[in-house]
Amino acid sequence: WTSAIYNDPNDINTFLIGTNTSGIFRTTDGGQQWDCVTDDMDFPVLGINQIISAPDNPDYLLAITGTNFVEGGIIYSDDGGINWNNFTQQSPQFNWVDFHPTINGLVFTTGKNDIYVIGIRLIQS
Repeated sequence: WTSAIYNDPNDINTFLIGTNTSGIFRTTDGGQQWDCVTDDMDFPVLGINQIISAPDNPDYLLAITGTNFVEGGIIYSDDGGINWNNFTQQSPQFNWVDFHPTINGLVFTTGKNDIYVIGIRLIQS
């Protein structure tokens, strides 16, 4: 089932959906055709719980992965969700992620019992 939805702010027809069992799917034609964009990753991408973009670069995306049964992490895309890369793997089970609204590259995440602050280097498009 679908567990996360993201719409590209620059293109009304481009959507990403995260699923609980099959990774992230992308459409560029308003949902007529969907392609799985996480199949080529070197670890299972299950339980996509959230997909967000950086406030100053909508092509830079983060997604939380993992389920109650499969360890997850954070994956990222720097090309609007076409290709995905491993940011963290086998990390604490994250429940939520968000970019700081004014400090470029500062990310907050929450786990079951903790809050994490992560500094990342954003690639500007």
